[in-house]
Amino acid sequence: MGGAGPVTLTPSQDNTLYEDSSGSLSSGAGTGLFIGTTNSVRDRRALIQFDIVGAIPDGATITSVSLTMSVTKTIADTYDATLHTLSLAWGEGASSAGGGGGGGATAEAGDATWTH
Repeated sequence: MGGAGPVTLTPSQDNTLYEDSSGSLSSGAGTGLFIGTTNSVRDRRALIQFDIVGAIPDGATITSVSLTMSVTKTIADTYDATLHTLSLAWGEGASSAGGGGGGGATAEAGDATWTH
């Protein structure tokens, strides 16, 4: 039987979580995503959401999935990234980390943060 073929999805929302005990930093509207640990030993985590409703036909069998991303800046030669499923909804607000983006910006309404 013929299949529907590959489906390419773009993120429906994305955000970077910046380790910050006050939960005040985010970058929901920023142009980049950050992962890893900074030179000042602060963690960064990227959140990416894909809306598959309507993109995957009813009754389809998914036989494989791949994620392709590009690294544009790094302080390390290599970094092993892992993917995890989130069990709760999260937000993408209007905060936008300026400069290089690695320092985050003050979280706006609806932004996911390290503590929220």
